[in-house]
Amino acid sequence: MRTAKSFLLLVPFIILSRSSFAANRYWISIGAGNWNSGLNWSASSGGLTCLCTPGAGDVAIFDAGSFLGIGNCTINTTVDVAGITVTSGYTKTISQGAHPITVSGAASFGGGIFAGGSSNITIAGAFTISGTAFTATSALMELDGDAAFTTGSFIHNNGQVKFNGAALQMLSGSGIIFYNLEVNNSGSGIQLMNDMTVANTFTMMQGNINLGGNKLTLGTSSVNSGTLSYGSGTLYGAGSFTRWFKAAPIADGSAAGLFPMGTVSDYRPFYVSAPVVNPVSGGTITVAYHDVATDTDLPNYNDGAAMILERKDLNWAVSSGDGLSGGTYNLDAQGTGFGMTGPISDLRLTLANSVAGLPGTNAGTISDPQINRTNVPLSALTNSFYIGSLNTASLLPVTLISFTASVVNGAVELNWSTAAEINDDYFMIQRSTDAMHWKNIDRINNAGGRNAGDSYSDYDQNPEAGMSYYRLVQTNPDGKQTYSDIRSVRFDGKLPGISIYPNPATEYINIRFPPTGKYEVSLLNSSGQIIATHLSGKGGGNMAFPVSDRPAGVYFIQVRTRNRIESRKVIIEK
Repeated sequence: MRTAKSFLLLVPFIILSRSSFAANRYWISIGAGNWNSGLNWSASSGGLTCLCTPGAGDVAIFDAGSFLGIGNCTINTTVDVAGITVTSGYTKTISQGAHPITVSGAASFGGGIFAGGSSNITIAGAFTISGTAFTATSALMELDGDAAFTTGSFIHNNGQVKFNGAALQMLSGSGIIFYNLEVNNSGSGIQLMNDMTVANTFTMMQGNINLGGNKLTLGTSSVNSGTLSYGSGTLYGAGSFTRWFKAAPIADGSAAGLFPMGTVSDYRPFYVSAPVVNPVSGGTITVAYHDVATDTDLPNYNDGAAMILERKDLNWAVSSGDGLSGGTYNLDAQGTGFGMTGPISDLRLTLANSVAGLPGTNAGTISDPQINRTNVPLSALTNSFYIGSLNTASLLPVTLISFTASVVNGAVELNWSTAAEINDDYFMIQRSTDAMHWKNIDRINNAGGRNAGDSYSDYDQNPEAGMSYYRLVQTNPDGKQTYSDIRSVRFDGKLPGISIYPNPATEYINIRFPPTGKYEVSLLNSSGQIIATHLSGKGGGNMAFPVSDRPAGVYFIQVRTRNRIESRKVIIEK
């Protein structure tokens, strides 16, 4: 006969066993409304208490069955769950208080009220607001997945939101205002699906932001103009960045006037400053970057002491508004990937077919020039600004649209395309194992002409094992050279795409190669001695290796390129 004592000993065991498995936990609020009370949770919607609280593998659910008691939930302990789901049937309040919340999966808030507290919130999966009045924590809210603010409301509570994902993060929802926002994405960056505003501090640590045709605004007024803290990353894609400015000086070349625009691969920032004559009244300045690969010949116009002859068609479109008045502005455009060839002193920041203000003092390097303009009045600030040159030779004769390097069938495939080729002769492909010491591996002659674009492909059929770096050297007929951006490739030293069949074999061993490269194929006996060798034709293909005259046994097929060897065991039968 089971005693009362032995039965009681089984109760905690049963409860422990049930809680050790991942499950859905439903809020039923039988007790006083505290998260850490097992009385408040059930294994089913509106069901009986399970005497268990959600654990690290559980999903906490608030729905229409959450009203057996008061309905409200007070978080009075550290929360660590696999997910949080709040449905439209829930109409009460979840209060965070001073306790941290960690969600290893998705968190969806579709009803009721969430009252953020003073501790961190971390959500590893997708974060969705679709009907909840959501007040964020006044501390840090870290989001590692997508964020969708579809319906309901988001109240920032003067806290910080940090996008900290390792893959592309989609951010959607109209009318969203963050107080402090940090982007620290180590993957493909952030994709904006709607306009977005940061009221106080916008921190760019790492990761590009695809504006996606939308407007990103820093600050809410000339009084609350916001602060940009810049580490790395670019704002790219169709769209714009708007900044509020006070009626105060704007320092030269500082984050106070930085618009961190660019492309996916090139950082092309634009600085606006007013260090001497500051705005009389505050307002906004907006910059949109337009990446265009062509160049334009210009009718000569005077830039003070010299004539501008040509410009690149890429440009920064600048506009002022929202009451900004007065001030005299300095402009600084800089960045990588413009394709310039010296001297830098020839370059000018110009309008489409005229100038504004005075030419500044250019600086930087050929690969990262800084093109300045000073004393631009507010009346001329709303314009599109281009890179012009006093000398047509100062603009790269070849305008590269793209340059890629990738491993394909045991070789490194190099592809590049041009939008315009001006007075160019040939491309030299160079390879390096340290990005410092370079070796010429192939030469490709120009296929186009002035303002004619072309596409090129070439193969490094004998790449080095490990990490290698590639660049293009464009050479003019007069010997002047310009270098492309560097591309990196990791090659593991294997020969992919090789198949050997049949195995076992009687008459022939067929070897199928990748479509590129040249291969030496040897047959070795079980002692490792080479007994026959054949060469593949250029470009790989198929080879039938005769073995009918070989005794039955174990052999090896060895495939060799210039710097790599791969062996496969084969059996010959009779």
